[in-house]
Amino acid sequence: MKLLLRRVLRVGTILFLVVFLGLTVVPLSNRPLEVVQVSQPLRSDFICVFGSTSVGQTFVSRVDNLDGVEIYFGPILSENASVILHLQVGGRDVRTVSVNASDLVYHQYNRFNFTTILDSANKNYSFVLQSPDSTFRDPVCVSYIDDSLVSSPTVYADGYALMDGARLSGDLTFRITSEITLAEAFNDLYGRASKDSSFFAVYFVVLAIVAGVLLRVNASIKGKRLLNKRGSRTDDRK
Repeated sequence: MKLLLRRVLRVGTILFLVVFLGLTVVPLSNRPLEVVQVSQPLRSDFICVFGSTSVGQTFVSRVDNLDGVEIYFGPILSENASVILHLQVGGRDVRTVSVNASDLVYHQYNRFNFTTILDSANKNYSFVLQSPDSTFRDPVCVSYIDDSLVSSPTVYADGYALMDGARLSGDLTFRITSEITLAEAFNDLYGRASKDSSFFAVYFVVLAIVAGVLLRVNASIKGKRLLNKRGSRTDDRK
């Protein structure tokens, strides 16, 4: 009975860990219990800010608990200049984050964290990026493309890029993230499963196969240990 209970607990633990890993991988987020709401394709063009200039992007948060914006940066020539992100609603700042340009990594997403906005679901936001200490010779640049020059799948339908407050015909490359509870993560998984049952059927079959392989490996290791113990006892008797 104890052996059976141990096996059940072992199988349950493995399945829970694999499913939990799936909850973080399927939403394309590498952070446990966070969901990436927007992920624009990587862009090869860049738009730069310095002095009094600014760039930005409007967007819609589809879920509650908005807690961060990630922007894909291009060349960062400024070394000690400040880079400021203003999260706005209707042109009014609701969150402000300031970092040093030396802390940013070019040609990758850089995250601006802010205090979680609990009731952010289905609300319109914008973020504005400035670098007042930078100059024309050493600007801070972010990834951008004109959506009129590319195919429709790359267009972000819920917003558009801004330059000094004026609307542009393209989008910045950005992502927005939201904290979620474990219960919300399972609800999100269930919602996506109901919309694409064939994908998730394959997904859970793969989980079962992985769990089976892990159990076989574990049993094999235990078997070898048992044989080694028996062998050592036999040697001792001799």
